[in-house]
Amino acid sequence: DGLSAGTMIVNTAQVTAANEDDVDSTPGNDDGDQSEDDESSAKVTVGALIDLELTKTVATPVVTVGDRVRWNIEITNNEENANAAATGVVVTDLVPDGVTVFGVTKSSGLFDFDTMSWTLTEPLEPGATETLTIVTIVDSDVTNGTMLTNVAFVSAANETDVDSTPGDADLSEDDADDAKVTVEVPQPELMLSGYSYVDTNNDGIFQDIELPLMGVEIVLTGTDVDGNDVNESTFTNIDGFYKFNDLAPGTYTVMQMQPLQF
Repeated sequence: DGLSAGTMIVNTAQVTAANEDDVDSTPGNDDGDQSEDDESSAKVTVGALIDLELTKTVATPVVTVGDRVRWNIEITNNEENANAAATGVVVTDLVPDGVTVFGVTKSSGLFDFDTMSWTLTEPLEPGATETLTIVTIVDSDVTNGTMLTNVAFVSAANETDVDSTPGDADLSEDDADDAKVTVEVPQPELMLSGYSYVDTNNDGIFQDIELPLMGVEIVLTGTDVDGNDVNESTFTNIDGFYKFNDLAPGTYTVMQMQPLQF
């Protein structure tokens, strides 16, 4: 642990004791003399190891259509496990349906909008961190309550990562992460209103010279978009005006309870 890449480790074993005389070596002389056949060594060379850790966050977890969403990516070569700089590092971002890419900002490297890939052009030393922010706009046709999930992962690296496999987009590994936003589309405040009056000239237009009818019962029936039955009533005011507030989208019928004198 902590050894630099390229370090050679030598392990030597020697016979240190025997009751009888050895004809061609001296047990326990520990002089590193590999010419004696009671001593031998084996060597290994430490390879280049990296530990890329990626974190994905989003600035605003709740958005609406037309909002800009900033997806932040941070990649670090964990110095506790890495003994070499990471080279050839590529991060790929899987932009979800429902957003349009507006632009990016990055601490270094190159970004390819066609593949949504960020390439680090300089080695990422142990302990070093680079950042990328992808700005998207929520599309106008995204429906209320939709959850958008954005996944980013290390898709390539030249060296061996100690605990993850570049390119597999496995969220259980520390070189991949996701972030989520929920789209809340403001629902319109719907109402239905009108007048009851004596249409003197029979043109269907309420004019100042025509008599408004006060106290006329107006009944609203129908079904809203969720399948709920609606049955409400109200009365016209002194101006003959009536209104039903806070209606959900739906299909409705308005009926006037005809005054007795008419």
